[in-house]
Amino acid sequence: MDRVDIDVSALSPFYQTLSDLVGVEQMIKLYDSYCGGMFRFPNHLYKAKFVIGKIVQEFDGNNANLLARKFGYSEQWLRIRLWQHGCGDRLLSLDPMLSIVPVIEGDLDYEMLHPFYRDFYQLLGSKYLKILYMAFHGIKIEFPPYLYDADLVARTVLKQYNGHNKKQLILRYGYGKDWIDDVLNWNQE
Repeated sequence: MDRVDIDVSALSPFYQTLSDLVGVEQMIKLYDSYCGGMFRFPNHLYKAKFVIGKIVQEFDGNNANLLARKFGYSEQWLRIRLWQHGCGDRLLSLDPMLSIVPVIEGDLDYEMLHPFYRDFYQLLGSKYLKILYMAFHGIKIEFPPYLYDADLVARTVLKQYNGHNKKQLILRYGYGKDWIDDVLNWNQE
């Protein structure tokens, strides 16, 4: 596929959204690695079993909110785990208005990442993994097998076909010869 002149407006809606979130280059990396796959993005970026030990070590009695934001868990979840691990005497009173929505701040710790997110980290890096996590955590996502929207591609193929460039159109849009032939035959009927 020719990556130099990708027409973002012709992308399938999913890949348009993805390119808006992480940019065209990162979206292409995701497409190359995961097209046609279906995934459920875990709710938490870090595995709880890795996080609990770190939280207990780093907790100083006043930094529960900071630790919650660092590891992507709600402060309420974190305080409950601290209490369960014998740190209750260092806890300040639990505020009932605590945020339950995780916010990820700081650099990601690869070793503590949920195994699902490690591949994305290696492919995209910390910055873009955080964006994907915030957009898709807890959601089942299907990466469509085709980058471009079929209806838009069909109209474009009909406009661009000159009788001799079928191979270039197949390579450019990623749809097979049979599909291109069907579009061209449908137009002749």
